[in-house]
Amino acid sequence: MRATQLVIDEIRRRSRRFRLLASLAQDCSGTFQVNESVSPERRLRWMQRNAAIWIALGSLPLKYREPVVAIVIGSASLKEVARKLGCSARTARRRYQHGLERLGRMLWRQRDALDLL
Repeated sequence: MRATQLVIDEIRRRSRRFRLLASLAQDCSGTFQVNESVSPERRLRWMQRNAAIWIALGSLPLKYREPVVAIVIGSASLKEVARKLGCSARTARRRYQHGLERLGRMLWRQRDALDLL
């Protein structure tokens, strides 16, 4: 369960961080500038972690991926997800929980290589 919570926290942190960085880094011409205060090693580690999360998320079966993305990233409620998927709120909650568990297991297997946890 701890790995699952860490995954949720990392996804939420990543989503907020990306929106903040994108809004701060974008100049008037629409191009992105590199923040020189962040070391290249730290930037690379951040990109590797994000890539690992998105790859793991993309490898989830669709029935688990949809609720996880909608709830964690899209901030949707279980009722909204259930309505979108055409199932009960209980089924949506079960798919969400199973998706998080699978995602946590996938990332737990990669924790040493990516220094995620």
